[in-house]
Amino acid sequence: MIALPSAELVTELTQLLYYEASLLDVGLYEEWLDLLHEDVAYVAPIREDVAGQRAAQPSQEKHALTFFNDNLGSLRMRVAKIRTGLSQTEIPSSRVVRLVSNIQVGQPTDAGDHAVRSAFLIYRQHRQRQVEMLAGHRRDRWRRGPQGWRLAYREVAFAANVLPVKSLPLFYLDRGRQRLIER
Repeated sequence: MIALPSAELVTELTQLLYYEASLLDVGLYEEWLDLLHEDVAYVAPIREDVAGQRAAQPSQEKHALTFFNDNLGSLRMRVAKIRTGLSQTEIPSSRVVRLVSNIQVGQPTDAGDHAVRSAFLIYRQHRQRQVEMLAGHRRDRWRRGPQGWRLAYREVAFAANVLPVKSLPLFYLDRGRQRLIER
């Protein structure tokens, strides 16, 4: 029988994923960066359609073709670029909703990381009639440290190989300037 993680741990990590999505939805990118481990790897490989091939297993290998392959430094540069206000793809700002579901929390690794799998759907409306949606699965490793939980690794597997979007960085960043509603 598979040992299941505690209900408290599942709830804590589930709420963390919801919180992360809400930070991105309202454009609190610096707060989102605070959720990332200093050695974070954030990658979205381009998957091949090969007859008879099963869905890819979690991996941390270097991917030959990727939609993006970022670390903390490159993610900070993306945020800095957005903060300049010069990102033409986001003038005016899009309205974005990120949904996270099907969250599964694994047992801790020897290093203390927790594997977390989830599904996502991102809805974006830009300039009244331009609507884009992205869906897929994520494989994360979250690490608890002195400052709390930090994302150490994320591999994004988009459901589509050809993405129906004009601005892929919107997957995790957009220019909204709203604030989170106080709890």
